[in-house]
Amino acid sequence: MACYSTRKSAILRGIPKPATMGPKLSAARKGVLHPERRKPPIVVTCPTCGQTIEYAGRKRYHARVRRFCTTDCWYAYLRTHPEAHAWFKGGYEPYYGPNWAHQAKLARERDGHTCRVCGVHQFTPRLDVHHLQSRRSFGRDDFEAMNALDNLLSLCKSCHAKVEGGAVHL
Repeated sequence: MACYSTRKSAILRGIPKPATMGPKLSAARKGVLHPERRKPPIVVTCPTCGQTIEYAGRKRYHARVRRFCTTDCWYAYLRTHPEAHAWFKGGYEPYYGPNWAHQAKLARERDGHTCRVCGVHQFTPRLDVHHLQSRRSFGRDDFEAMNALDNLLSLCKSCHAKVEGGAVHL
C-alpha cells in the first residue's frame, strides 16, 4: 500500500515513472512469467490406461478433479469399479427369489389392483410391487421374509418412482 500511495502521489504531482518500470510492466502484460516463480507441473497417471497427464499453469486446478485422460477412460473405469461413482448404492440384484412372481401377484390382488398412494386402479400395465423394507436389509437367501405380503405394497409407476426417490414417505 505504501508503494501504491507513493506512486499515486507522484502521478498526481506529475513526476515521470522510472525508466526501469516500463519494461517490467510490458513483459508482465505480454505473459512473460518469471521462471523462478513458476510452480512445477502436477503429473497425474490415468488409472485406466496408465497415460501420464501434466497439468501446468492455469490448468493446475484440474489435477484435483481430473484423474483420467479422456471420458472414455472414466467410463471404462466405472464399468470395472462402479463403487467409485457417487450414486452407487450397492449394485442391482435382479433376482428377487423363487417365490417373487407369486407373491407380487398376491400383493396386487390384496390391494385390489389399486395404487396405495394415489388410488389409481389399473390392470395393464401391471402395478409395481414395492418392498417396504429394503431388499438389501435381508440376506441373499432370505427370500421368504423379503417377499412376505406385509413387506410388499402395490404402487403405480409414478408413485413408485416418487417413493424410491424419497419424495413420498410411506
